[in-house]
Amino acid sequence: MHSNNLKKLWNLMLVFALCIVACFGAGCNGVGSTSSSSETQQGEQTPYVLNQPVLELNVGETFTLSVLNIQEVESVEWRSLQASVANVDGAGTVTAVTPGETRILATVNGKTLTCIVTVKISLNVLPTLELKGMQKQDGEYTLRLMKGDEYTLNPVLYLGGEVVETTFTLTSNETAVAIEGNVLKANAETATAQITVSCTYENQTYSVVCYVSVEEVAL
Repeated sequence: MHSNNLKKLWNLMLVFALCIVACFGAGCNGVGSTSSSSETQQGEQTPYVLNQPVLELNVGETFTLSVLNIQEVESVEWRSLQASVANVDGAGTVTAVTPGETRILATVNGKTLTCIVTVKISLNVLPTLELKGMQKQDGEYTLRLMKGDEYTLNPVLYLGGEVVETTFTLTSNETAVAIEGNVLKANAETATAQITVSCTYENQTYSVVCYVSVEEVAL
């Protein structure tokens, strides 16, 4: 009888010990612990990130960058390292200008984020060579000069509505019109000259023709 009582007492003590262990485990991993972890996460600042760290645009296209996790009271300063390739305004809108690569920098709260921008030429957008200030007649550039007159051509290469910096070469198939730089000079003889204006851009040659007729001086 005494032995049975001891066994019962021992079993009760064992159950009590197991309950204590279970309660201790629940206290370590329970609500109190979760609350402490949540407070730690709330105290940490979420890092700033760009909505697009790498960007590829065709010439003439635009894309608006933004900084995520920014507070309303914080402002962003935008800057392009090479605005001739792609520029950016104060709202973060990037405009592709000419083929190449640049970096757009966004500075907020003393931290700078970088977006790598690659600008390409769309197959639908090709450069066009024009003679600025001259109008075409029947699809051709034409010019009338009197003997002794001079006229300065102003060739411009456009790409997606933007002017491309390049070097132009002018040639004439007639001695009636001499060329000095971009200046056409009408000589003494009466004739019609074909002036070819050409340039090279991205390993491609572009040209346009202007027909110049030299006439006698009007009496």
